[in-house]
Amino acid sequence: MGIGEGANVLVAMLPETDGLAVCEILGHLGFRTVRCPDGFQALQFLFSTGIYDMNGSAEHLQIAFLSPDLPWPNGQELLTRVRSSDRLAALPIIFVDGLADAQGSSPYPGADAVLTKPVNEGDVVALLTRLGIEAER
Repeated sequence: MGIGEGANVLVAMLPETDGLAVCEILGHLGFRTVRCPDGFQALQFLFSTGIYDMNGSAEHLQIAFLSPDLPWPNGQELLTRVRSSDRLAALPIIFVDGLADAQGSSPYPGADAVLTKPVNEGDVVALLTRLGIEAER
């Protein structure tokens, strides 16, 4: 199996510990995650290029969790590229940020939601339920 093949959730978050925590929560809920350390690798995964070439890496993707402060491209630039892709435009994109306000309004145009750090399992479950996303079993 290729790198990231079969994953249904993309996690591209900084710092690394936050990304690992989100992956752990999602794994506990039955999701298969791929974690990308920066925007460039996330872009490669989403568009099946670079180390992800020829494996249909994003074929089963259900949702993506991004940090706004990813190294190039940053989270907002990555979101813009996803929304301009015919194949990926409907992919739910969640920003995870320590600056989101308590009402959940998004400072990120085009994002489906914003989770405030620190992320906990209850918040993730509520978000996935609201979006109608369940782990593929």
